[in-house]
Parts: sequence; C-alpha cells; structure tokens
Amino acid sequence: MIKKKMLLPIICSFASCLVYSQKSDKYEFLASDSYKNKIYEKLSSKDGNKVYVWQKIENTFENDPSTAFTEYYIQINCDVKTSSLKRLIIHWRDGNIEKHEDKSNEQVLITDKKSIIGLSYENHCKKK
Repeated sequence: MIKKKMLLPIICSFASCLVYSQKSDKYEFLASDSYKNKIYEKLSSKDGNKVYVWQKIENTFENDPSTAFTEYYIQINCDVKTSSLKRLIIHWRDGNIEKHEDKSNEQVLITDKKSIIGLSYENHCKKK
C-alpha cells in the first residue's frame, strides 16, 4: 500500500514535466506582416536582464517561393533596450537547411515597439 502512495506523486510529477516541456517548446503566434507572412516566437531562457528568444517567420509562397521559414535566435538586453542576433536558420522549400552563427555580438537599439523585436521586448522585458 505504501508503494502505491509513493508511486502516484512520482507519476504526476513526470507527467507534469512532460506537459510543460511540450508547451514550452512551441512557438506562439506574434503577428503577421504586410505580406501575410506569419511571425512566431518562443522564449528560450532568461538570464538576469537578458532574454533569449527564438523567432520564426513563415513565408508565403507568393512572397518568397524559395524559403519556407526562417528562425532567428536573439538575445534581448532589457536594461539597455538592445538586441543581438546569435543564430539564423533558413529552411528552404526544397528541404535543405542553412545555419549561420553570428559571432559579432553587434547590439542594435530597439526603437520601434511595433517591430518584431520590439514586440518581444514588450512581452518579456516590460513589467506587467
């Protein structure tokens, strides 16, 4: 009887971890642009005043017949309101994938709240 009582919390903990990991790995819809491309993001991690997000832009065939979607791994520095691109992954419609690492660490000032980066800044850096 004691074993059954101990087993239930372990199973519940394991199940909740699975549900959380599946939820946190999904992109959430952020916006559509003027070309009807869909823009998504997912929070990767937070480290002090820095936020790391993945952004994905799904291209319409009419707008870009060669690229299915592009993923950007971005660091946002909440204190100084800047961002820097860390990684870029292009998914071509023919199935090829092209990866780029940006080691320049160039910081770009976030000035437009309605830009893709600005929306991520508002979502993850602003106190709600």
